[in-house]
Amino acid sequence: MTYPRFYTQLFTALLFVFLFGRGSAHAAVQNPILSGEMPAFGDVEGFVLSPDGRYAVYRADSRTDNAIELFSAPTDGSTPPVPLTNLLPADTAVGFLLGVTDTHVVYMAEQDTLGQDELYSVPITGGTITKLNGALPLGGQVYSFVLSPSQTHVVYRANQDTFTLSELYSVSLTGGEPIKLNAPLLAAGVGQNVQFSKDGQDVYYLARQDSATQLEFYKVPVGGGSSTKLNGALVSGGNVSIFYFNFDGSAVAYWADQDTDNKIELYSVIGGTVTKLNGLLVAGGNVEGVWPSPTTNHLVYKADQQTDGVSELYKVSFTGGAVTKLNAPLVGNAKIGFPKYSSDGNTVVFTVALDGNSFNAIYAIPAVGGTAVLLTPPTTTFLNGLPLISADSQTVLYSANQDNPTQFELYRVPITGGTTTKLNPPLANGEGVTYATFSLDQQNVLYLATQESDNQSDFYRVSLAGGTPPS
Repeated sequence: MTYPRFYTQLFTALLFVFLFGRGSAHAAVQNPILSGEMPAFGDVEGFVLSPDGRYAVYRADSRTDNAIELFSAPTDGSTPPVPLTNLLPADTAVGFLLGVTDTHVVYMAEQDTLGQDELYSVPITGGTITKLNGALPLGGQVYSFVLSPSQTHVVYRANQDTFTLSELYSVSLTGGEPIKLNAPLLAAGVGQNVQFSKDGQDVYYLARQDSATQLEFYKVPVGGGSSTKLNGALVSGGNVSIFYFNFDGSAVAYWADQDTDNKIELYSVIGGTVTKLNGLLVAGGNVEGVWPSPTTNHLVYKADQQTDGVSELYKVSFTGGAVTKLNAPLVGNAKIGFPKYSSDGNTVVFTVALDGNSFNAIYAIPAVGGTAVLLTPPTTTFLNGLPLISADSQTVLYSANQDNPTQFELYRVPITGGTTTKLNPPLANGEGVTYATFSLDQQNVLYLATQESDNQSDFYRVSLAGGTPPS
């Protein structure tokens, strides 16, 4: 197996964070906790925790080289890991998409027919594997799936009945006869964006159901029945692209070129009423991204609303009304990256490429609007990935080259602005810090870095307050 050592390190170190919070992640990397002894060819390739935190489910080729199978292990380390899948031949793999409940694991694999992905459920402790999809035609595939919030149903996309159409089906987590959810389709099939309502009673999807040329927005009960179209009338050539729920699921917003072909705008649906949310867009302007608030009935969207090609951040209610621009006027070629809400919904943190090329600045602004605060010093020329916000919404964590132009280091800064604190000690020659995350207790940070050797990355723990990681 030739996957980078990073995956095994990431698995063992992050599980250590989950389990112990304050322990030495470096030690955890040297002494794997849950995945057991691996053969020389084996690597762990990602993991998912059960909602109750009792089990870790991971993909690995620990039985056959280059056969990525599925295993589970209790997070208390009380028993060895158990395989969840049948033996797979070399050069096959369980899909990256996993559905993990407290009792079962749902996965896709070429388990019964080589070249044909199907959908399976298995108890999280191992046992009888149940195929969930119906019989597939020659060349048929299961493409994706989503679990209900209640962990009782699985909805999946497959060309199960018609080889040329991907359709939508609902089935019990433990098996049974699948129910087709969509009405007869005219072309192409159901789109990739499929979601349950917050209460799990309805399934929302995009499909060419009433028009062979237009992707529209529908909902249907999870147990089957009549579907309801949610979007407003589309102009010729118009399509719905993607949708988002508000914080409590009482409203949904979607992108579409609904009023003008090739002009993407933002709309909401509440109780069957469709409302356009964005302000008037200039010629060539489009909505480019949406981020709902985690606590209020508002969202932030990114659009070149006032100047074609200059994307800025705006806030609006799901019910419509006044639109507030969040960022100050951009200078020169500056461009805005992706925003992120703090967990309490009070602050929006976003990145900016001040020179229009590399993202090198982080700003925070009150979600109600106001003055943005620059969080990073002017010596920063490149940010390594997106910033993270602590669960208490007080601290921003980021990796940047603000002290050494050739090396990424790890910093924290108050979300309200102030002094930045470097968290890592001096690093060996190399790219520096490449990954970081908060510990479960939010008191520490785990990071991957070329700290002691320029050709080997290891995981380390450091206090969020700052200090030297343990060796």
